[in-house]
Amino acid sequence: MKTGEPVPMDPRAYYFGYGRRACPGLHLGQWSAWIAMVSILATFNLRKHKDSEGRETPLKAEFGSEFIR
Repeated sequence: MKTGEPVPMDPRAYYFGYGRRACPGLHLGQWSAWIAMVSILATFNLRKHKDSEGRETPLKAEFGSEFIR
């Protein structure tokens, strides 16, 4: 970083609070989210889809207008 540039803020300071008003469950919340994420990644086999001939098919990003899918 160059001198005079603003220092990027840590987003955890906003959603868990800071100072005397910090969330008492800060560490529990962070570790619970971490454990959920690594459990999902360890459980599922994530790879590209293959067609009937065994070639990987390209991924298409499709977006809809729905709020929840």
